[in-house]
Amino acid sequence: MKDWIKAGNEITAAAPLPAINVNFVDVDELQKLLAAADRQNCKDADNKPLLTILDFRMSRALQKKMSADKYQIQTRCSTINAQLDDFINNEALINSLPDSGQIIAVSETGNRDRFLIQFLSQYNKTNIRGLKYGMRNWLKAGYSVEEIPERSVTN
Repeated sequence: MKDWIKAGNEITAAAPLPAINVNFVDVDELQKLLAAADRQNCKDADNKPLLTILDFRMSRALQKKMSADKYQIQTRCSTINAQLDDFINNEALINSLPDSGQIIAVSETGNRDRFLIQFLSQYNKTNIRGLKYGMRNWLKAGYSVEEIPERSVTN
């Protein structure tokens, strides 16, 4: 999509996403945030989440088929595994995202984070930042990972 737009081609949307400022965190900053949150068992003094990872890369079946990455960021904090399309008309999934603390969206390269963050902002989910350059950058930096568990999404 980015290349299509860059080439000067037009796009239209049935329901345009809101124009919001989307922020990103780099891998070094995220590593520090995770370490600090992990030391506090990922909860603040009111027992609310400090940090949540929202991993919305491709499905596990597709990852296996493509021999794609089978790892996610290792943390004691909550990790929600879902695909971008899983959020459409899925209030249960959207409502499972915490209103407190930070949510870090993780895609393969960070290119799709903007779309998810804009979409979720319509539901007052404004505490979300994307991981700059995505999971590939996390792996390249050599930070801790763990195997992705089989996912289940609430429909």
